[in-house]
Amino acid sequence: MEASAEQAEFFGFPVIAEQAKPKSALRQYIDASEKHGPLVAPAMIAAAIGVSRQRVWQFINEGRLPSIVICGDRWIPATSLEMFLTEERRLGRPCKQPKFSKLFRAAFEK
Repeated sequence: MEASAEQAEFFGFPVIAEQAKPKSALRQYIDASEKHGPLVAPAMIAAAIGVSRQRVWQFINEGRLPSIVICGDRWIPATSLEMFLTEERRLGRPCKQPKFSKLFRAAFEK
């Protein structure tokens, strides 16, 4: 026999609100794909663009390739992959910054 919330309040018992059931992994995936579009696994992206899986994870950690987490797994929306592939990147190594000592000496040589 279960007591209603009104009866619990009458007798002075605390009323515990019913918690929503956690969504299943499939439901979370479907909701995310409706919101963000098709979702792709990082390993599939690595194979598609010809880089290693570790390099894809570097892109994710640097923030260059936005991703979402569903039940502990990382998924990349196809729209963010398209943006990543169309962004213009510089080729080659980044420019080396001169050391402070060289800049200091150069300031007094003039």
